[in-house]
Amino acid sequence: MRIKICGIRNDSDLKAALSASPDAVGFLVGQVHPSPDFILACTARRLAKSLPPFVQPWLVTHLSKPDEVLDLADAAAIHNIQLHGESTPEEVSAIRDALPPCARLVRAVHPEPQDAFYQYADFVPFIDAFLIDTLNPKTGQVGGTGLTGNWIRAARFVQESPSMSSSRAASRPPTSYAP
Repeated sequence: MRIKICGIRNDSDLKAALSASPDAVGFLVGQVHPSPDFILACTARRLAKSLPPFVQPWLVTHLSKPDEVLDLADAAAIHNIQLHGESTPEEVSAIRDALPPCARLVRAVHPEPQDAFYQYADFVPFIDAFLIDTLNPKTGQVGGTGLTGNWIRAARFVQESPSMSSSRAASRPPTSYAP
């Protein structure tokens, strides 16, 4: 099992997260949906620079346009990216193509009861993993909602999905964290 703690906003958050010995920490940059945990790219960069060896920084963003996402990644100097926005497969492909070969790319999904994996299959060639997360329809918040996910729906999504250890992922050098 690997552990990633997201929502790091400041030095005290980072200190608390690191006391749990995570494999990775996530910095929320590029806000679209409501969340109190977003920070500026320069703050993410400063905090990421202070990480100990083998703790991977992750840029978590709601943005979906490749230029916006890549500008944030460059400004934060963090190239492992977790996409929570409404990215299309074409946008994710463009982001993937611009990232360094060792960077990881994750696409968050919030499957509704009627959704099936095939609705997300076009993303598989460009990402390292899906992250099944919750959304709060009352507030519009995606991820970090504090709501319990639908485990039956998540299990169905996993059962329908192909192995993410596809040839694209296997052709890249391993990193110390893969969600």
